[in-house]
Order: sequence, then structure tokens, then C-alpha cells
Amino acid sequence: MDLLTEGFDIALRIGELPDDAMLAARRLADMSNGLYAAPSYLIEHGEPASPDGLKQHKAVHLSGRNSEIVGWTLIKGEQRWEGTPPGQFSANSPGLLVRMACAGCGIVAAPDRFAHPYLRAGELRRVLPDWCLPSHTAWAVFAGRRLMPIKTRAFIDMLQHALDDKPASS
Repeated sequence: MDLLTEGFDIALRIGELPDDAMLAARRLADMSNGLYAAPSYLIEHGEPASPDGLKQHKAVHLSGRNSEIVGWTLIKGEQRWEGTPPGQFSANSPGLLVRMACAGCGIVAAPDRFAHPYLRAGELRRVLPDWCLPSHTAWAVFAGRRLMPIKTRAFIDMLQHALDDKPASS
């Protein structure tokens, strides 16, 4: 989406930002990520003992900007694993992917923030908890003009405050 020509005040972006002199950005939060699956899925398919075991499982995948499947990078100390487990489902919405995992569609790599309510409710379990995925930064992106409307500034402040409230650990 082009913020300037389409007349948007703000966009939320996650990850690396392209260099654009017409836009400005404010860091909102760093979002940690984990692997999650429904207990029903794990009962039926078993739980992977290592990242290589993910190749024997179904995954629900995040779609990237050009609808390509985003691969997974897992890190444990100095060890690193990269791959794309097989899967039938993909979407560009982490919230939708988490709900699909709750429904037993497979293992999902998702922001912990999206998974925590389902984890607390017992609808998801953490998979390979000793391994972590890289965190991603959430940004508020807006036109790089000098005077920002007060309502836009207030909205960005509210977003940052909401994202700073870390979910309770499980």
C-alpha cells in the first residue's frame, strides 16, 4: 500500500523497513515468536523432538508480501535450523494462523503475543520450547511531514502503550 497516494495516516509494519525518504517510522515493540500447536493435533500426530522432526508434521504458514511461504529459522544457543515444514494452509494474518492452529490444522510459527491467550486457555501448547524464532520489530509508519495531527500522534502513543504491556508468562 502507498500511504501517501492512498491518503492513509498510518500503517503498521512488522520486520525490516525499506528506505523511503518520504516516510517516517516509530518503533512500537519487539515481538518474540514461538512454535505452537493444538493439544488435539499433538495427540494425533505426536510432538517433534527436534527441528528436523518438523518435516514429518503439517504446518500453517505465513504468506509473505508476494504470497510466498515464509520459511522458519529456529535458534538454540549456537545451533541454527532453517526449513519450511510441509503444510496445506497459508495466510498473511498471524491471528488467523493461530486460530487455524487451535483448530488442529498444524504447527504455527507465530508471535507469542497472538498465541498467549490461547496458551492460557489450553487451546495451544508450545512446541520445541528450547528453540526460538527471531523476534521482529513492529513499526508505525507515517508520512514524513513535520506536523502530525494530534489524533494520529495519540493513536501511535496508544499503540505503543498497548504493545509495551507484555502478556503474562505461561
